[in-house]
Amino acid sequence: MTSLGMGIGIGYMIFVVLGLIITAVVLYSTKRGRRDKGEGVDIGKAERAEPWWALFIVILLGVLLAFTIWRAPWFQDNGPGQRVQVTGIQFGWAVQPTSVKVNQPVQFNVTALDVNHAMGLFDPQGRLIMNVQAVPDYTTTRTHTFTEPGTYIIRCFEFCGYQHHKMIYPAFKVTA
Repeated sequence: MTSLGMGIGIGYMIFVVLGLIITAVVLYSTKRGRRDKGEGVDIGKAERAEPWWALFIVILLGVLLAFTIWRAPWFQDNGPGQRVQVTGIQFGWAVQPTSVKVNQPVQFNVTALDVNHAMGLFDPQGRLIMNVQAVPDYTTTRTHTFTEPGTYIIRCFEFCGYQHHKMIYPAFKVTA
């Protein structure tokens, strides 16, 4: 388990324990009022305590916000700096840009304009290294880090029509 996972686990346990303590206090206070049948209850004391309970809740929510706001998407890294848009259309691939750098994460955004396709990415030795669905009106995102430079080939892996076998992009470059 990572230190982040351990911290989240410990924070969760503390939150649960605090919740149980607050629940016990509320249950005890309401039980006492029922036992006394309302006799001798000081309404003024309860009214004076209300602003303090409100302040407690605001501080508790502020603390929870402070611990969770940094996990919000707008504070996260936007992912790899290299992005490649791959669009399938009968019977070819539109790839932009056509080259990336080796040993840096590359985010592939894959879509189709007409029918379903599947982008199969092959390394220079002809081995399949990634397979991604290309669906019309939907972008599928995959990240891959290339470890060796060379010319990679993109082929269609889903039958898309009578010239499916010609749907090849033979010149995706990975440079040093």
